[in-house]
Amino acid sequence: MNVLTVLMAVFLFCLLILSHEFGHFAVAKLLGVRVNEFSVGMGPLLFSRKKGETQYSLRLLPIGGYCMLQGEDAGEEGFESVKDDPASFVNQKPLAKIAILAAGSLMNILTAFIVLVILYFSLGYGPSVSVPAAFRAMGFFFEAVRDGLVQILGGQVGREDVVGVVGMVGFISAQAQYGMANVVFLLCMLSVNLGIMNLLPIPALDGGRILFVFIRWISGGRLSEKTEAYIHAAGMVLLIGLMIFLVINDSINLLS
Repeated sequence: MNVLTVLMAVFLFCLLILSHEFGHFAVAKLLGVRVNEFSVGMGPLLFSRKKGETQYSLRLLPIGGYCMLQGEDAGEEGFESVKDDPASFVNQKPLAKIAILAAGSLMNILTAFIVLVILYFSLGYGPSVSVPAAFRAMGFFFEAVRDGLVQILGGQVGREDVVGVVGMVGFISAQAQYGMANVVFLLCMLSVNLGIMNLLPIPALDGGRILFVFIRWISGGRLSEKTEAYIHAAGMVLLIGLMIFLVINDSINLLS
């Protein structure tokens, strides 16, 4: 891998994150929820600019990103400070919360489909061929994610089969030598994968947050916002630990 292909791979991976977070951002803005920060990347701040009520940030580590909504983690911000704010996420109705939380994953899936249609069209196919071909490719992506989850739950996946950010950058860089069409196809597959995995009912992921919206909705709010925030914070710690493990694991796989 040369430096140029690695930088291109990192840039494309950042586009996946941008698409996901933009989904949250757009629906939150549409529903009148205040977005405090929109960040691509995590860790130390590289660039920041505030426009209106939102701070737009670029951070050093291309391993994620976030759309920080007012009052989304009330246990961390202090519930008392946001409980009377109509623009706070915690004060939205359940369906509005679900729409905002699901928007990131849906944007990943929608973006992948649109890019596939454009890709097939650029390869010389007409709309009557490009659209069905994109649907077939999306079906293949969904089946691949389903099969992967079945293998994981069945304990059929070993350490060498699991990849993180470094591994994905390696895959993208490897495909670059076969042409941009291969890179774009892989990127679409990763986008669908990211969208579906984020909907899994795991604390700190969008799917976990949606699950808690349903729990609080059905139970009449018996589970407090603060308790939910602490659970998601614990889940985030575990996810960060997983990210660190995957970076180390990817490095070991590359060296071997």
